[in-house]
Amino acid sequence: MDAINLDIDCTVTDIRYVVYREPNAGWKVGYANDLYHILVYCTGGRARYAVDGQFYTIEEGDALLFPKRLMHEGYSDPDNPWSFYTVQFDLLFGGESEPSFARLRPVVKCNCHYEFSTLIQELYRAWQVKAPGYLLKSRGLLMQLLYLLIREQASLASSGRHAALIEQLMHRMAADCRTSCNAEELAAIVGLSPSHLRAVFKQVTGMTVNRYLQQVRISQARDLLLSGACNVSEAAERVGFQDIYSFSKLFKRMTGVTPSEYRNR
Repeated sequence: MDAINLDIDCTVTDIRYVVYREPNAGWKVGYANDLYHILVYCTGGRARYAVDGQFYTIEEGDALLFPKRLMHEGYSDPDNPWSFYTVQFDLLFGGESEPSFARLRPVVKCNCHYEFSTLIQELYRAWQVKAPGYLLKSRGLLMQLLYLLIREQASLASSGRHAALIEQLMHRMAADCRTSCNAEELAAIVGLSPSHLRAVFKQVTGMTVNRYLQQVRISQARDLLLSGACNVSEAAERVGFQDIYSFSKLFKRMTGVTPSEYRNR
């Protein structure tokens, strides 16, 4: 898989429909939707798809994600036609996330089959019943489904074992971002060589170890400043900066404003 920044920032702004389709031996499709993204989840049977010159056999537990304008052609296996959920929706992207979203794999073999299946069934029920607050619930459930797909993409970027190790390190770094974590120290924790760790960490997260730590520190500093829990000096110290100048310089580079300006919003 080509290197993709998996730190995708997006919000579901519209859901056009959520549909469940029973097995149909004559089902077929061939188009590119210019207005909506499409999520599909196979619940049984088999289908064949061609997407961007690649050919796929779709089976139970597989998820398909077609960003806007992506041409896709598919048909049911006539001897074992598939059943599936399909969702058409729109997104609002933050930063430079849209190109990364467009480059995600169109077909994912879900390792989280039970979790994904449970969520999409709940989304379908919420959309059908339309109880008070169903739009909020439906958008929240769809956001969780997209998160699972992005998480699966990260797992595909490396072996499952390495992806789990990197997630372990990410939790460790986020829980104690004050501690200086370099590649050598982190590699020793998970039993990899520093060079191997750097390569796997970049594959899984789309960032270097240092870049990820910077992101965690500035993100936590932003929360401390916005909440009023700390002044600028205290926030810098809480997230591991001894030099207020270095903190302010990095903060402005990553957010576009100084810590003081951010605190006074």
